[in-house]
Amino acid sequence: MRAWHWLSDVMTAASASSVSDLNEKKSRRPLASGIPPGRLNSVAQDGYDPGMITVTRTESLLDRVAAKKKYRKTLAGYRHPLWRYLMNRDIPSKDLEAWLAPRISQHGIVDITSADLAFALDLGLISSHWEDHHYEWLHLDGKRFATLDGILILLGLLREAQNQNHLSRIRSLRETLLVATSMFAKAQRYHREALDTWEYLVRTRIITWNPTFQPRGEDLAKAKHQLLELYANSEKPEGKRGPASPERLTRGRSERRFRRQVWMLAASSAIVIKHELVDRRYQNADPVFGWIVANRELISAHMSRAYTLLVMDEHEFDQEPLPPLAMPRTLFNLRQRPENTNDWHKQQAYGGRLMFDFIPVIVSDS
Repeated sequence: MRAWHWLSDVMTAASASSVSDLNEKKSRRPLASGIPPGRLNSVAQDGYDPGMITVTRTESLLDRVAAKKKYRKTLAGYRHPLWRYLMNRDIPSKDLEAWLAPRISQHGIVDITSADLAFALDLGLISSHWEDHHYEWLHLDGKRFATLDGILILLGLLREAQNQNHLSRIRSLRETLLVATSMFAKAQRYHREALDTWEYLVRTRIITWNPTFQPRGEDLAKAKHQLLELYANSEKPEGKRGPASPERLTRGRSERRFRRQVWMLAASSAIVIKHELVDRRYQNADPVFGWIVANRELISAHMSRAYTLLVMDEHEFDQEPLPPLAMPRTLFNLRQRPENTNDWHKQQAYGGRLMFDFIPVIVSDS
């Protein structure tokens, strides 16, 4: 992926719309001179590392391009630390914190400590209720983070939140990252395999950490069918023999390339990001919560049904009834209709009825 990003930066610097523009011998773009044919195509077609592709015995493609003043800035994207953090989840946090410290302020973020809050309170700059509304909340605009720096900042904050199990912050940062990474890919003009690879990295190494994800057989078959359809519908050069259909490939670099493209399209399409984060609270089991946890699914269904009955006429409700909740006698004897509610207006709107009134419960002696 880093190689495709580098090539995107090179094409932007050259104001080129395709790699062929850079490869033309008569091109007015100085990049084409002095680079053996096929080197840039190796990056474009297979994502080969320009730092490992040689132009001479002692010079790489990366160095040859960067030697030209116009393209020197392309080294920054190639050497950006984001790529290292996508390879390894266990890089010491202090390394990432050191990188983040001077940069988060540039993106409108400050790291507030409990002492900072105390100072602001004692100086009369904030009220005692300020923390309830502002502290620990990040309201971030993904557009401002659609760069390598911005994505790594969000990734660093996300990993910190994950390590601290800070669920609300994890949700916020994931949503912002999805926007930022999507806009970044669009700005870099990623397409086809480069775009599939980027989306795969976003889903398996940024939003979540699941680098061993493997697509299923049906996912691979679907991706292969899509790519074959794309080939069949693509324009063929007039008067020239086009490339062989991927279906006919049995070996060689082209066959390996097609197989890799199928896998990446299948993986990027199949993996699902689970946005639902459940706030968990662990405690010693007791009869009440032991029973609730064991019957959580049916209780949830009854709660949903009861809420529907609260807001509509019972005679209009034609769904199949649910089986009643079977409750041990010891718990059944503890039951009493809730008398108070924090939401007085809702109780009035529903004529004093509560969901309690619509949930059937029977005694179970088992």
